[in-house]
Amino acid sequence: MILDRYHARHIIVGHTIFKDISTFYDGKVIDVNVDNKENRKKKRGRGILIENNQYFIVGDKGIQRKL
Repeated sequence: MILDRYHARHIIVGHTIFKDISTFYDGKVIDVNVDNKENRKKKRGRGILIENNQYFIVGDKGIQRKL
């Protein structure tokens, strides 16, 4: 309903800690808040890159993988 209301394809959320960036509801909801303290220790930080309508997870070393 929210996606329709705002003519959006995805909702990106944070403030809920997961081990990795992941999706829910057939890819419509993307969670981006990873456990930064733990991941920093293990050198596995994460970020999300949206480029040309494609979604990528980017790690500490700049390596990209499709979401």
